[in-house]
Amino acid sequence: MPKFLKQKCIFVKGAKNAAIYDLVEKKVYALNDAGKSIMEKFLVDPCCLNPTEIEYINKLGQLGLIERNDLPVYENEKDIFQVDCKLGYVWLELTQKCNLRCVHCYGQFGCTIADSSEEMSKESWKRVICEIKAAGCVKIQFIGGEPLCSPDFQEILTYAYNVGIENIDIFTNGTLIDEHYINLIKHTGANVRLSLYGHNAQIHDSITRVKGSFRKTESALKLLKKHDIPTKIAVVIMKANQFYIDEIKAYIEFIGHEYSGYDIIRPVAEKVQDNCVTDIEILKPRYRIMADFSIDEKKYSRNLHWNSCWSGKLAIASNGDVMPCIFARDMVIENVNENSLSTAVNKAGHHWSVTKDQVEGCRDCEYRYACHDCRPLALSLGGSISSKEPRCCYDPYEGSWHDVQECTMELGINYP
Repeated sequence: MPKFLKQKCIFVKGAKNAAIYDLVEKKVYALNDAGKSIMEKFLVDPCCLNPTEIEYINKLGQLGLIERNDLPVYENEKDIFQVDCKLGYVWLELTQKCNLRCVHCYGQFGCTIADSSEEMSKESWKRVICEIKAAGCVKIQFIGGEPLCSPDFQEILTYAYNVGIENIDIFTNGTLIDEHYINLIKHTGANVRLSLYGHNAQIHDSITRVKGSFRKTESALKLLKKHDIPTKIAVVIMKANQFYIDEIKAYIEFIGHEYSGYDIIRPVAEKVQDNCVTDIEILKPRYRIMADFSIDEKKYSRNLHWNSCWSGKLAIASNGDVMPCIFARDMVIENVNENSLSTAVNKAGHHWSVTKDQVEGCRDCEYRYACHDCRPLALSLGGSISSKEPRCCYDPYEGSWHDVQECTMELGINYP
């Protein structure tokens, strides 16, 4: 019985090197250029290998990647691993109003008395929520602005719960949460995602630009903990708080919440340029600097056909504009005031299907189906929707990993 690449093991070629994805063991094995050549020969005709090449294949067999069977390697993975992409998550930007004025805000938010004449009515939001449910999507997140600044927040949240939206998140700054909202959140079974920028008022308030905001956010955190409401704390690091990560972590744990790490400010708009992180050590954990990938059949199938991040997702702005991502505010697909959500979903397929096979540099990388992607960040830093993933330090043409300092475009940003 002949030897072949084990079933559900995928050989992926890069410009210089290659990789084998074991979809069962969820591992990615890197092959250098010599290993790539041997595998190419082996997959065409195992009998043509010389003794040295046979020894190499035997070593791959010891790793469980080669087996004796009558089934040849997949000839057309795209047909075998076909997977549909359906709407699975929607951000609902209820209002542009916000009671804070955060220095890094990517939207045109920050005023509690902002003109709401162009914002959707509660009846329109209810219609959209019904369409979301009809599309089979049961995961939404209410955002703003500050969603609690919407006078219709309570009614819209309750409506989403009543029509059967099973997974509801509320992304809030927490300053308006009191016992009333605690009861509402508990009744609807919603989860809370709360922004925190500092471990004290001096740091936090300097970023929100509203005195007393830290005290109110702290009060909300204590209430959420007291009532056991599922809460995730979003820590966004920028120039103003980049040297206080340890203190922020200690504070979160001190008040009884779980620290889940930090994100760094995303330079998806030129207005946030002056607030970007300036310390390279803060950037490094957010960058891909080694081949520590994990892969399974579901992830591989999705990444083969669809974008690894924004596929199946939509963001709906307060005026009804539909975007593929909340960070892609200039990429308006449709408007739900003018057409149905299903129309937007159909048009979104054009964005959802932007895979690494269409991205500069990434299309020639052996890790392209195991890697994560952010097209808005690539557009912002690289100037094109097809620009290389900006937080990856791998050069597929050299087959080598570079230092973050050499790769990053986020220190001293020059926008295209």
